[in-house]
Amino acid sequence: MPKYRQCRRHWWVERSYIQETTATVAAAIFEHWNFDKEFVKMIEFSDDPSVAPEEVKEFSTALNIVKTIVPVNNPFGEHSISLGINKAEKAGYDVAKLQAAIDSILEKIHAQ
Repeated sequence: MPKYRQCRRHWWVERSYIQETTATVAAAIFEHWNFDKEFVKMIEFSDDPSVAPEEVKEFSTALNIVKTIVPVNNPFGEHSISLGINKAEKAGYDVAKLQAAIDSILEKIHAQ
């Protein structure tokens, strides 16, 4: 299965059961709680930032990268980190800073 399909597999599972994703449900809850509209849109489009409105595209992209690195089923797994760093690089982010942040978090996790 291509990497792109692997990343989107959870969307398919969520949508097949409830026709929504965790991100769209979270966005709806935050909208109901009257959170800032840009914050809600950032979350809503975090599954696919390429279709996000321009004003939240960068935030949705950053959130998508973090969600890739820290998935529920394998947070900070080697494969997840690799995919997230690849996305960050393609988006033009400073990958060295991202890797340093990941390393710092992993050090704290392993120190516990």
